[in-house]
Amino acid sequence: MTTTETQKIVSSYNARIAKKRIANQQNALAAFVSRKASIDAMLEHLTKISAEHFCVSPDEVTWADAGTLAHVEEQLVEICRFVDSAK
Repeated sequence: MTTTETQKIVSSYNARIAKKRIANQQNALAAFVSRKASIDAMLEHLTKISAEHFCVSPDEVTWADAGTLAHVEEQLVEICRFVDSAK
């Protein structure tokens, strides 16, 4: 095999690898954008129901409601810590 033939094979291989890397990165970006949109929708929903006191009238709040919000808060703290640690 000549040097030119070897260079063509290597060049062809590198081009295929580069195309796979680009496709892989584009797929990762699409997945990221989709997940971000989902998270944004959930945050918007949480903001909306928070403004409505989580669908509980202030006159009807019980310890069960307070406990539910405590659990939600714990989960959100965990999520925030997880996201912050990924930086």
